[in-house]
Amino acid sequence: RVVAETIRQIHEIEAEASRDVATVKAKEKRWEVEILPRLAPYKKVADLWTNTFFDGPLSEEEYLAAAREILVAAQASADRLQEAATRYHIKELSKPYFHWELEFPEVFFNDDGSHKKNAGFDAVIGNPPYDVISEKEQQREVEADKIYYITITDIFATAVGGKLNLYRLFVARATRLLDSEGMHGFIVPMALIADAQAKPLREDLLKHWRLERIEAFPQKDDPHNRVFFGAKLPTCIYILRNAQPQSFVVRVHPGKDILNSSSQIIIAPPEVAEFDPENLSIP
Repeated sequence: RVVAETIRQIHEIEAEASRDVATVKAKEKRWEVEILPRLAPYKKVADLWTNTFFDGPLSEEEYLAAAREILVAAQASADRLQEAATRYHIKELSKPYFHWELEFPEVFFNDDGSHKKNAGFDAVIGNPPYDVISEKEQQREVEADKIYYITITDIFATAVGGKLNLYRLFVARATRLLDSEGMHGFIVPMALIADAQAKPLREDLLKHWRLERIEAFPQKDDPHNRVFFGAKLPTCIYILRNAQPQSFVVRVHPGKDILNSSSQIIIAPPEVAEFDPENLSIP
């Protein structure tokens, strides 16, 4: 019932044309007043589950009792909700837990609150972080982070192994947010298409998704002609679709610009396996 009512309100907000700044501000205010408070207790319950990876496990009985307490407290006031959440040491971060289904309920649920059969986004694009998850790189303890990603195998199994890199985790997460025929594109290190540590992820992309094209930018030494001036690394842009694999285009550019004159090949996933059966590197 709560999900259905929230989706109805979201549709109302989206349906209003953003004619001017004042209208946009009013829609933003309505979101803060009507949408966020409705979802807040359910986000806290989801936080409670996620927090078990970082602050120690709860038994099923403990979890259900805590969830009930949080939902009951939410009916009283926002302050009571926060008190209940604090009692269970739910981690408060500058970048808090993010629950896709609660942040975008209209993407994952029907208007009546039931789960969509073809849930997901039509498109997911971005430039993910390229950081390695290690104590040295992050300047903090990261063991709990590693355990979390290794445990959530239905999402991250193809992205773990070797040095955990955030870009691989983002790729694995992004593909599993697509609806049928949904499209996805990232700009990532060229390590994705040849690095041994990225092989499981690369194999997943080749076998289960329709890669449509890869634009590669190997230039890394000339800061004025590489994609990122301040980052000395080769990069690539890939575009894929949530559909059966087929042949795709790989084009290599001498500098930072996409040029129609750049050399390219058209290759199918089985040909990649023929070219490099050991590592599945994409030529």
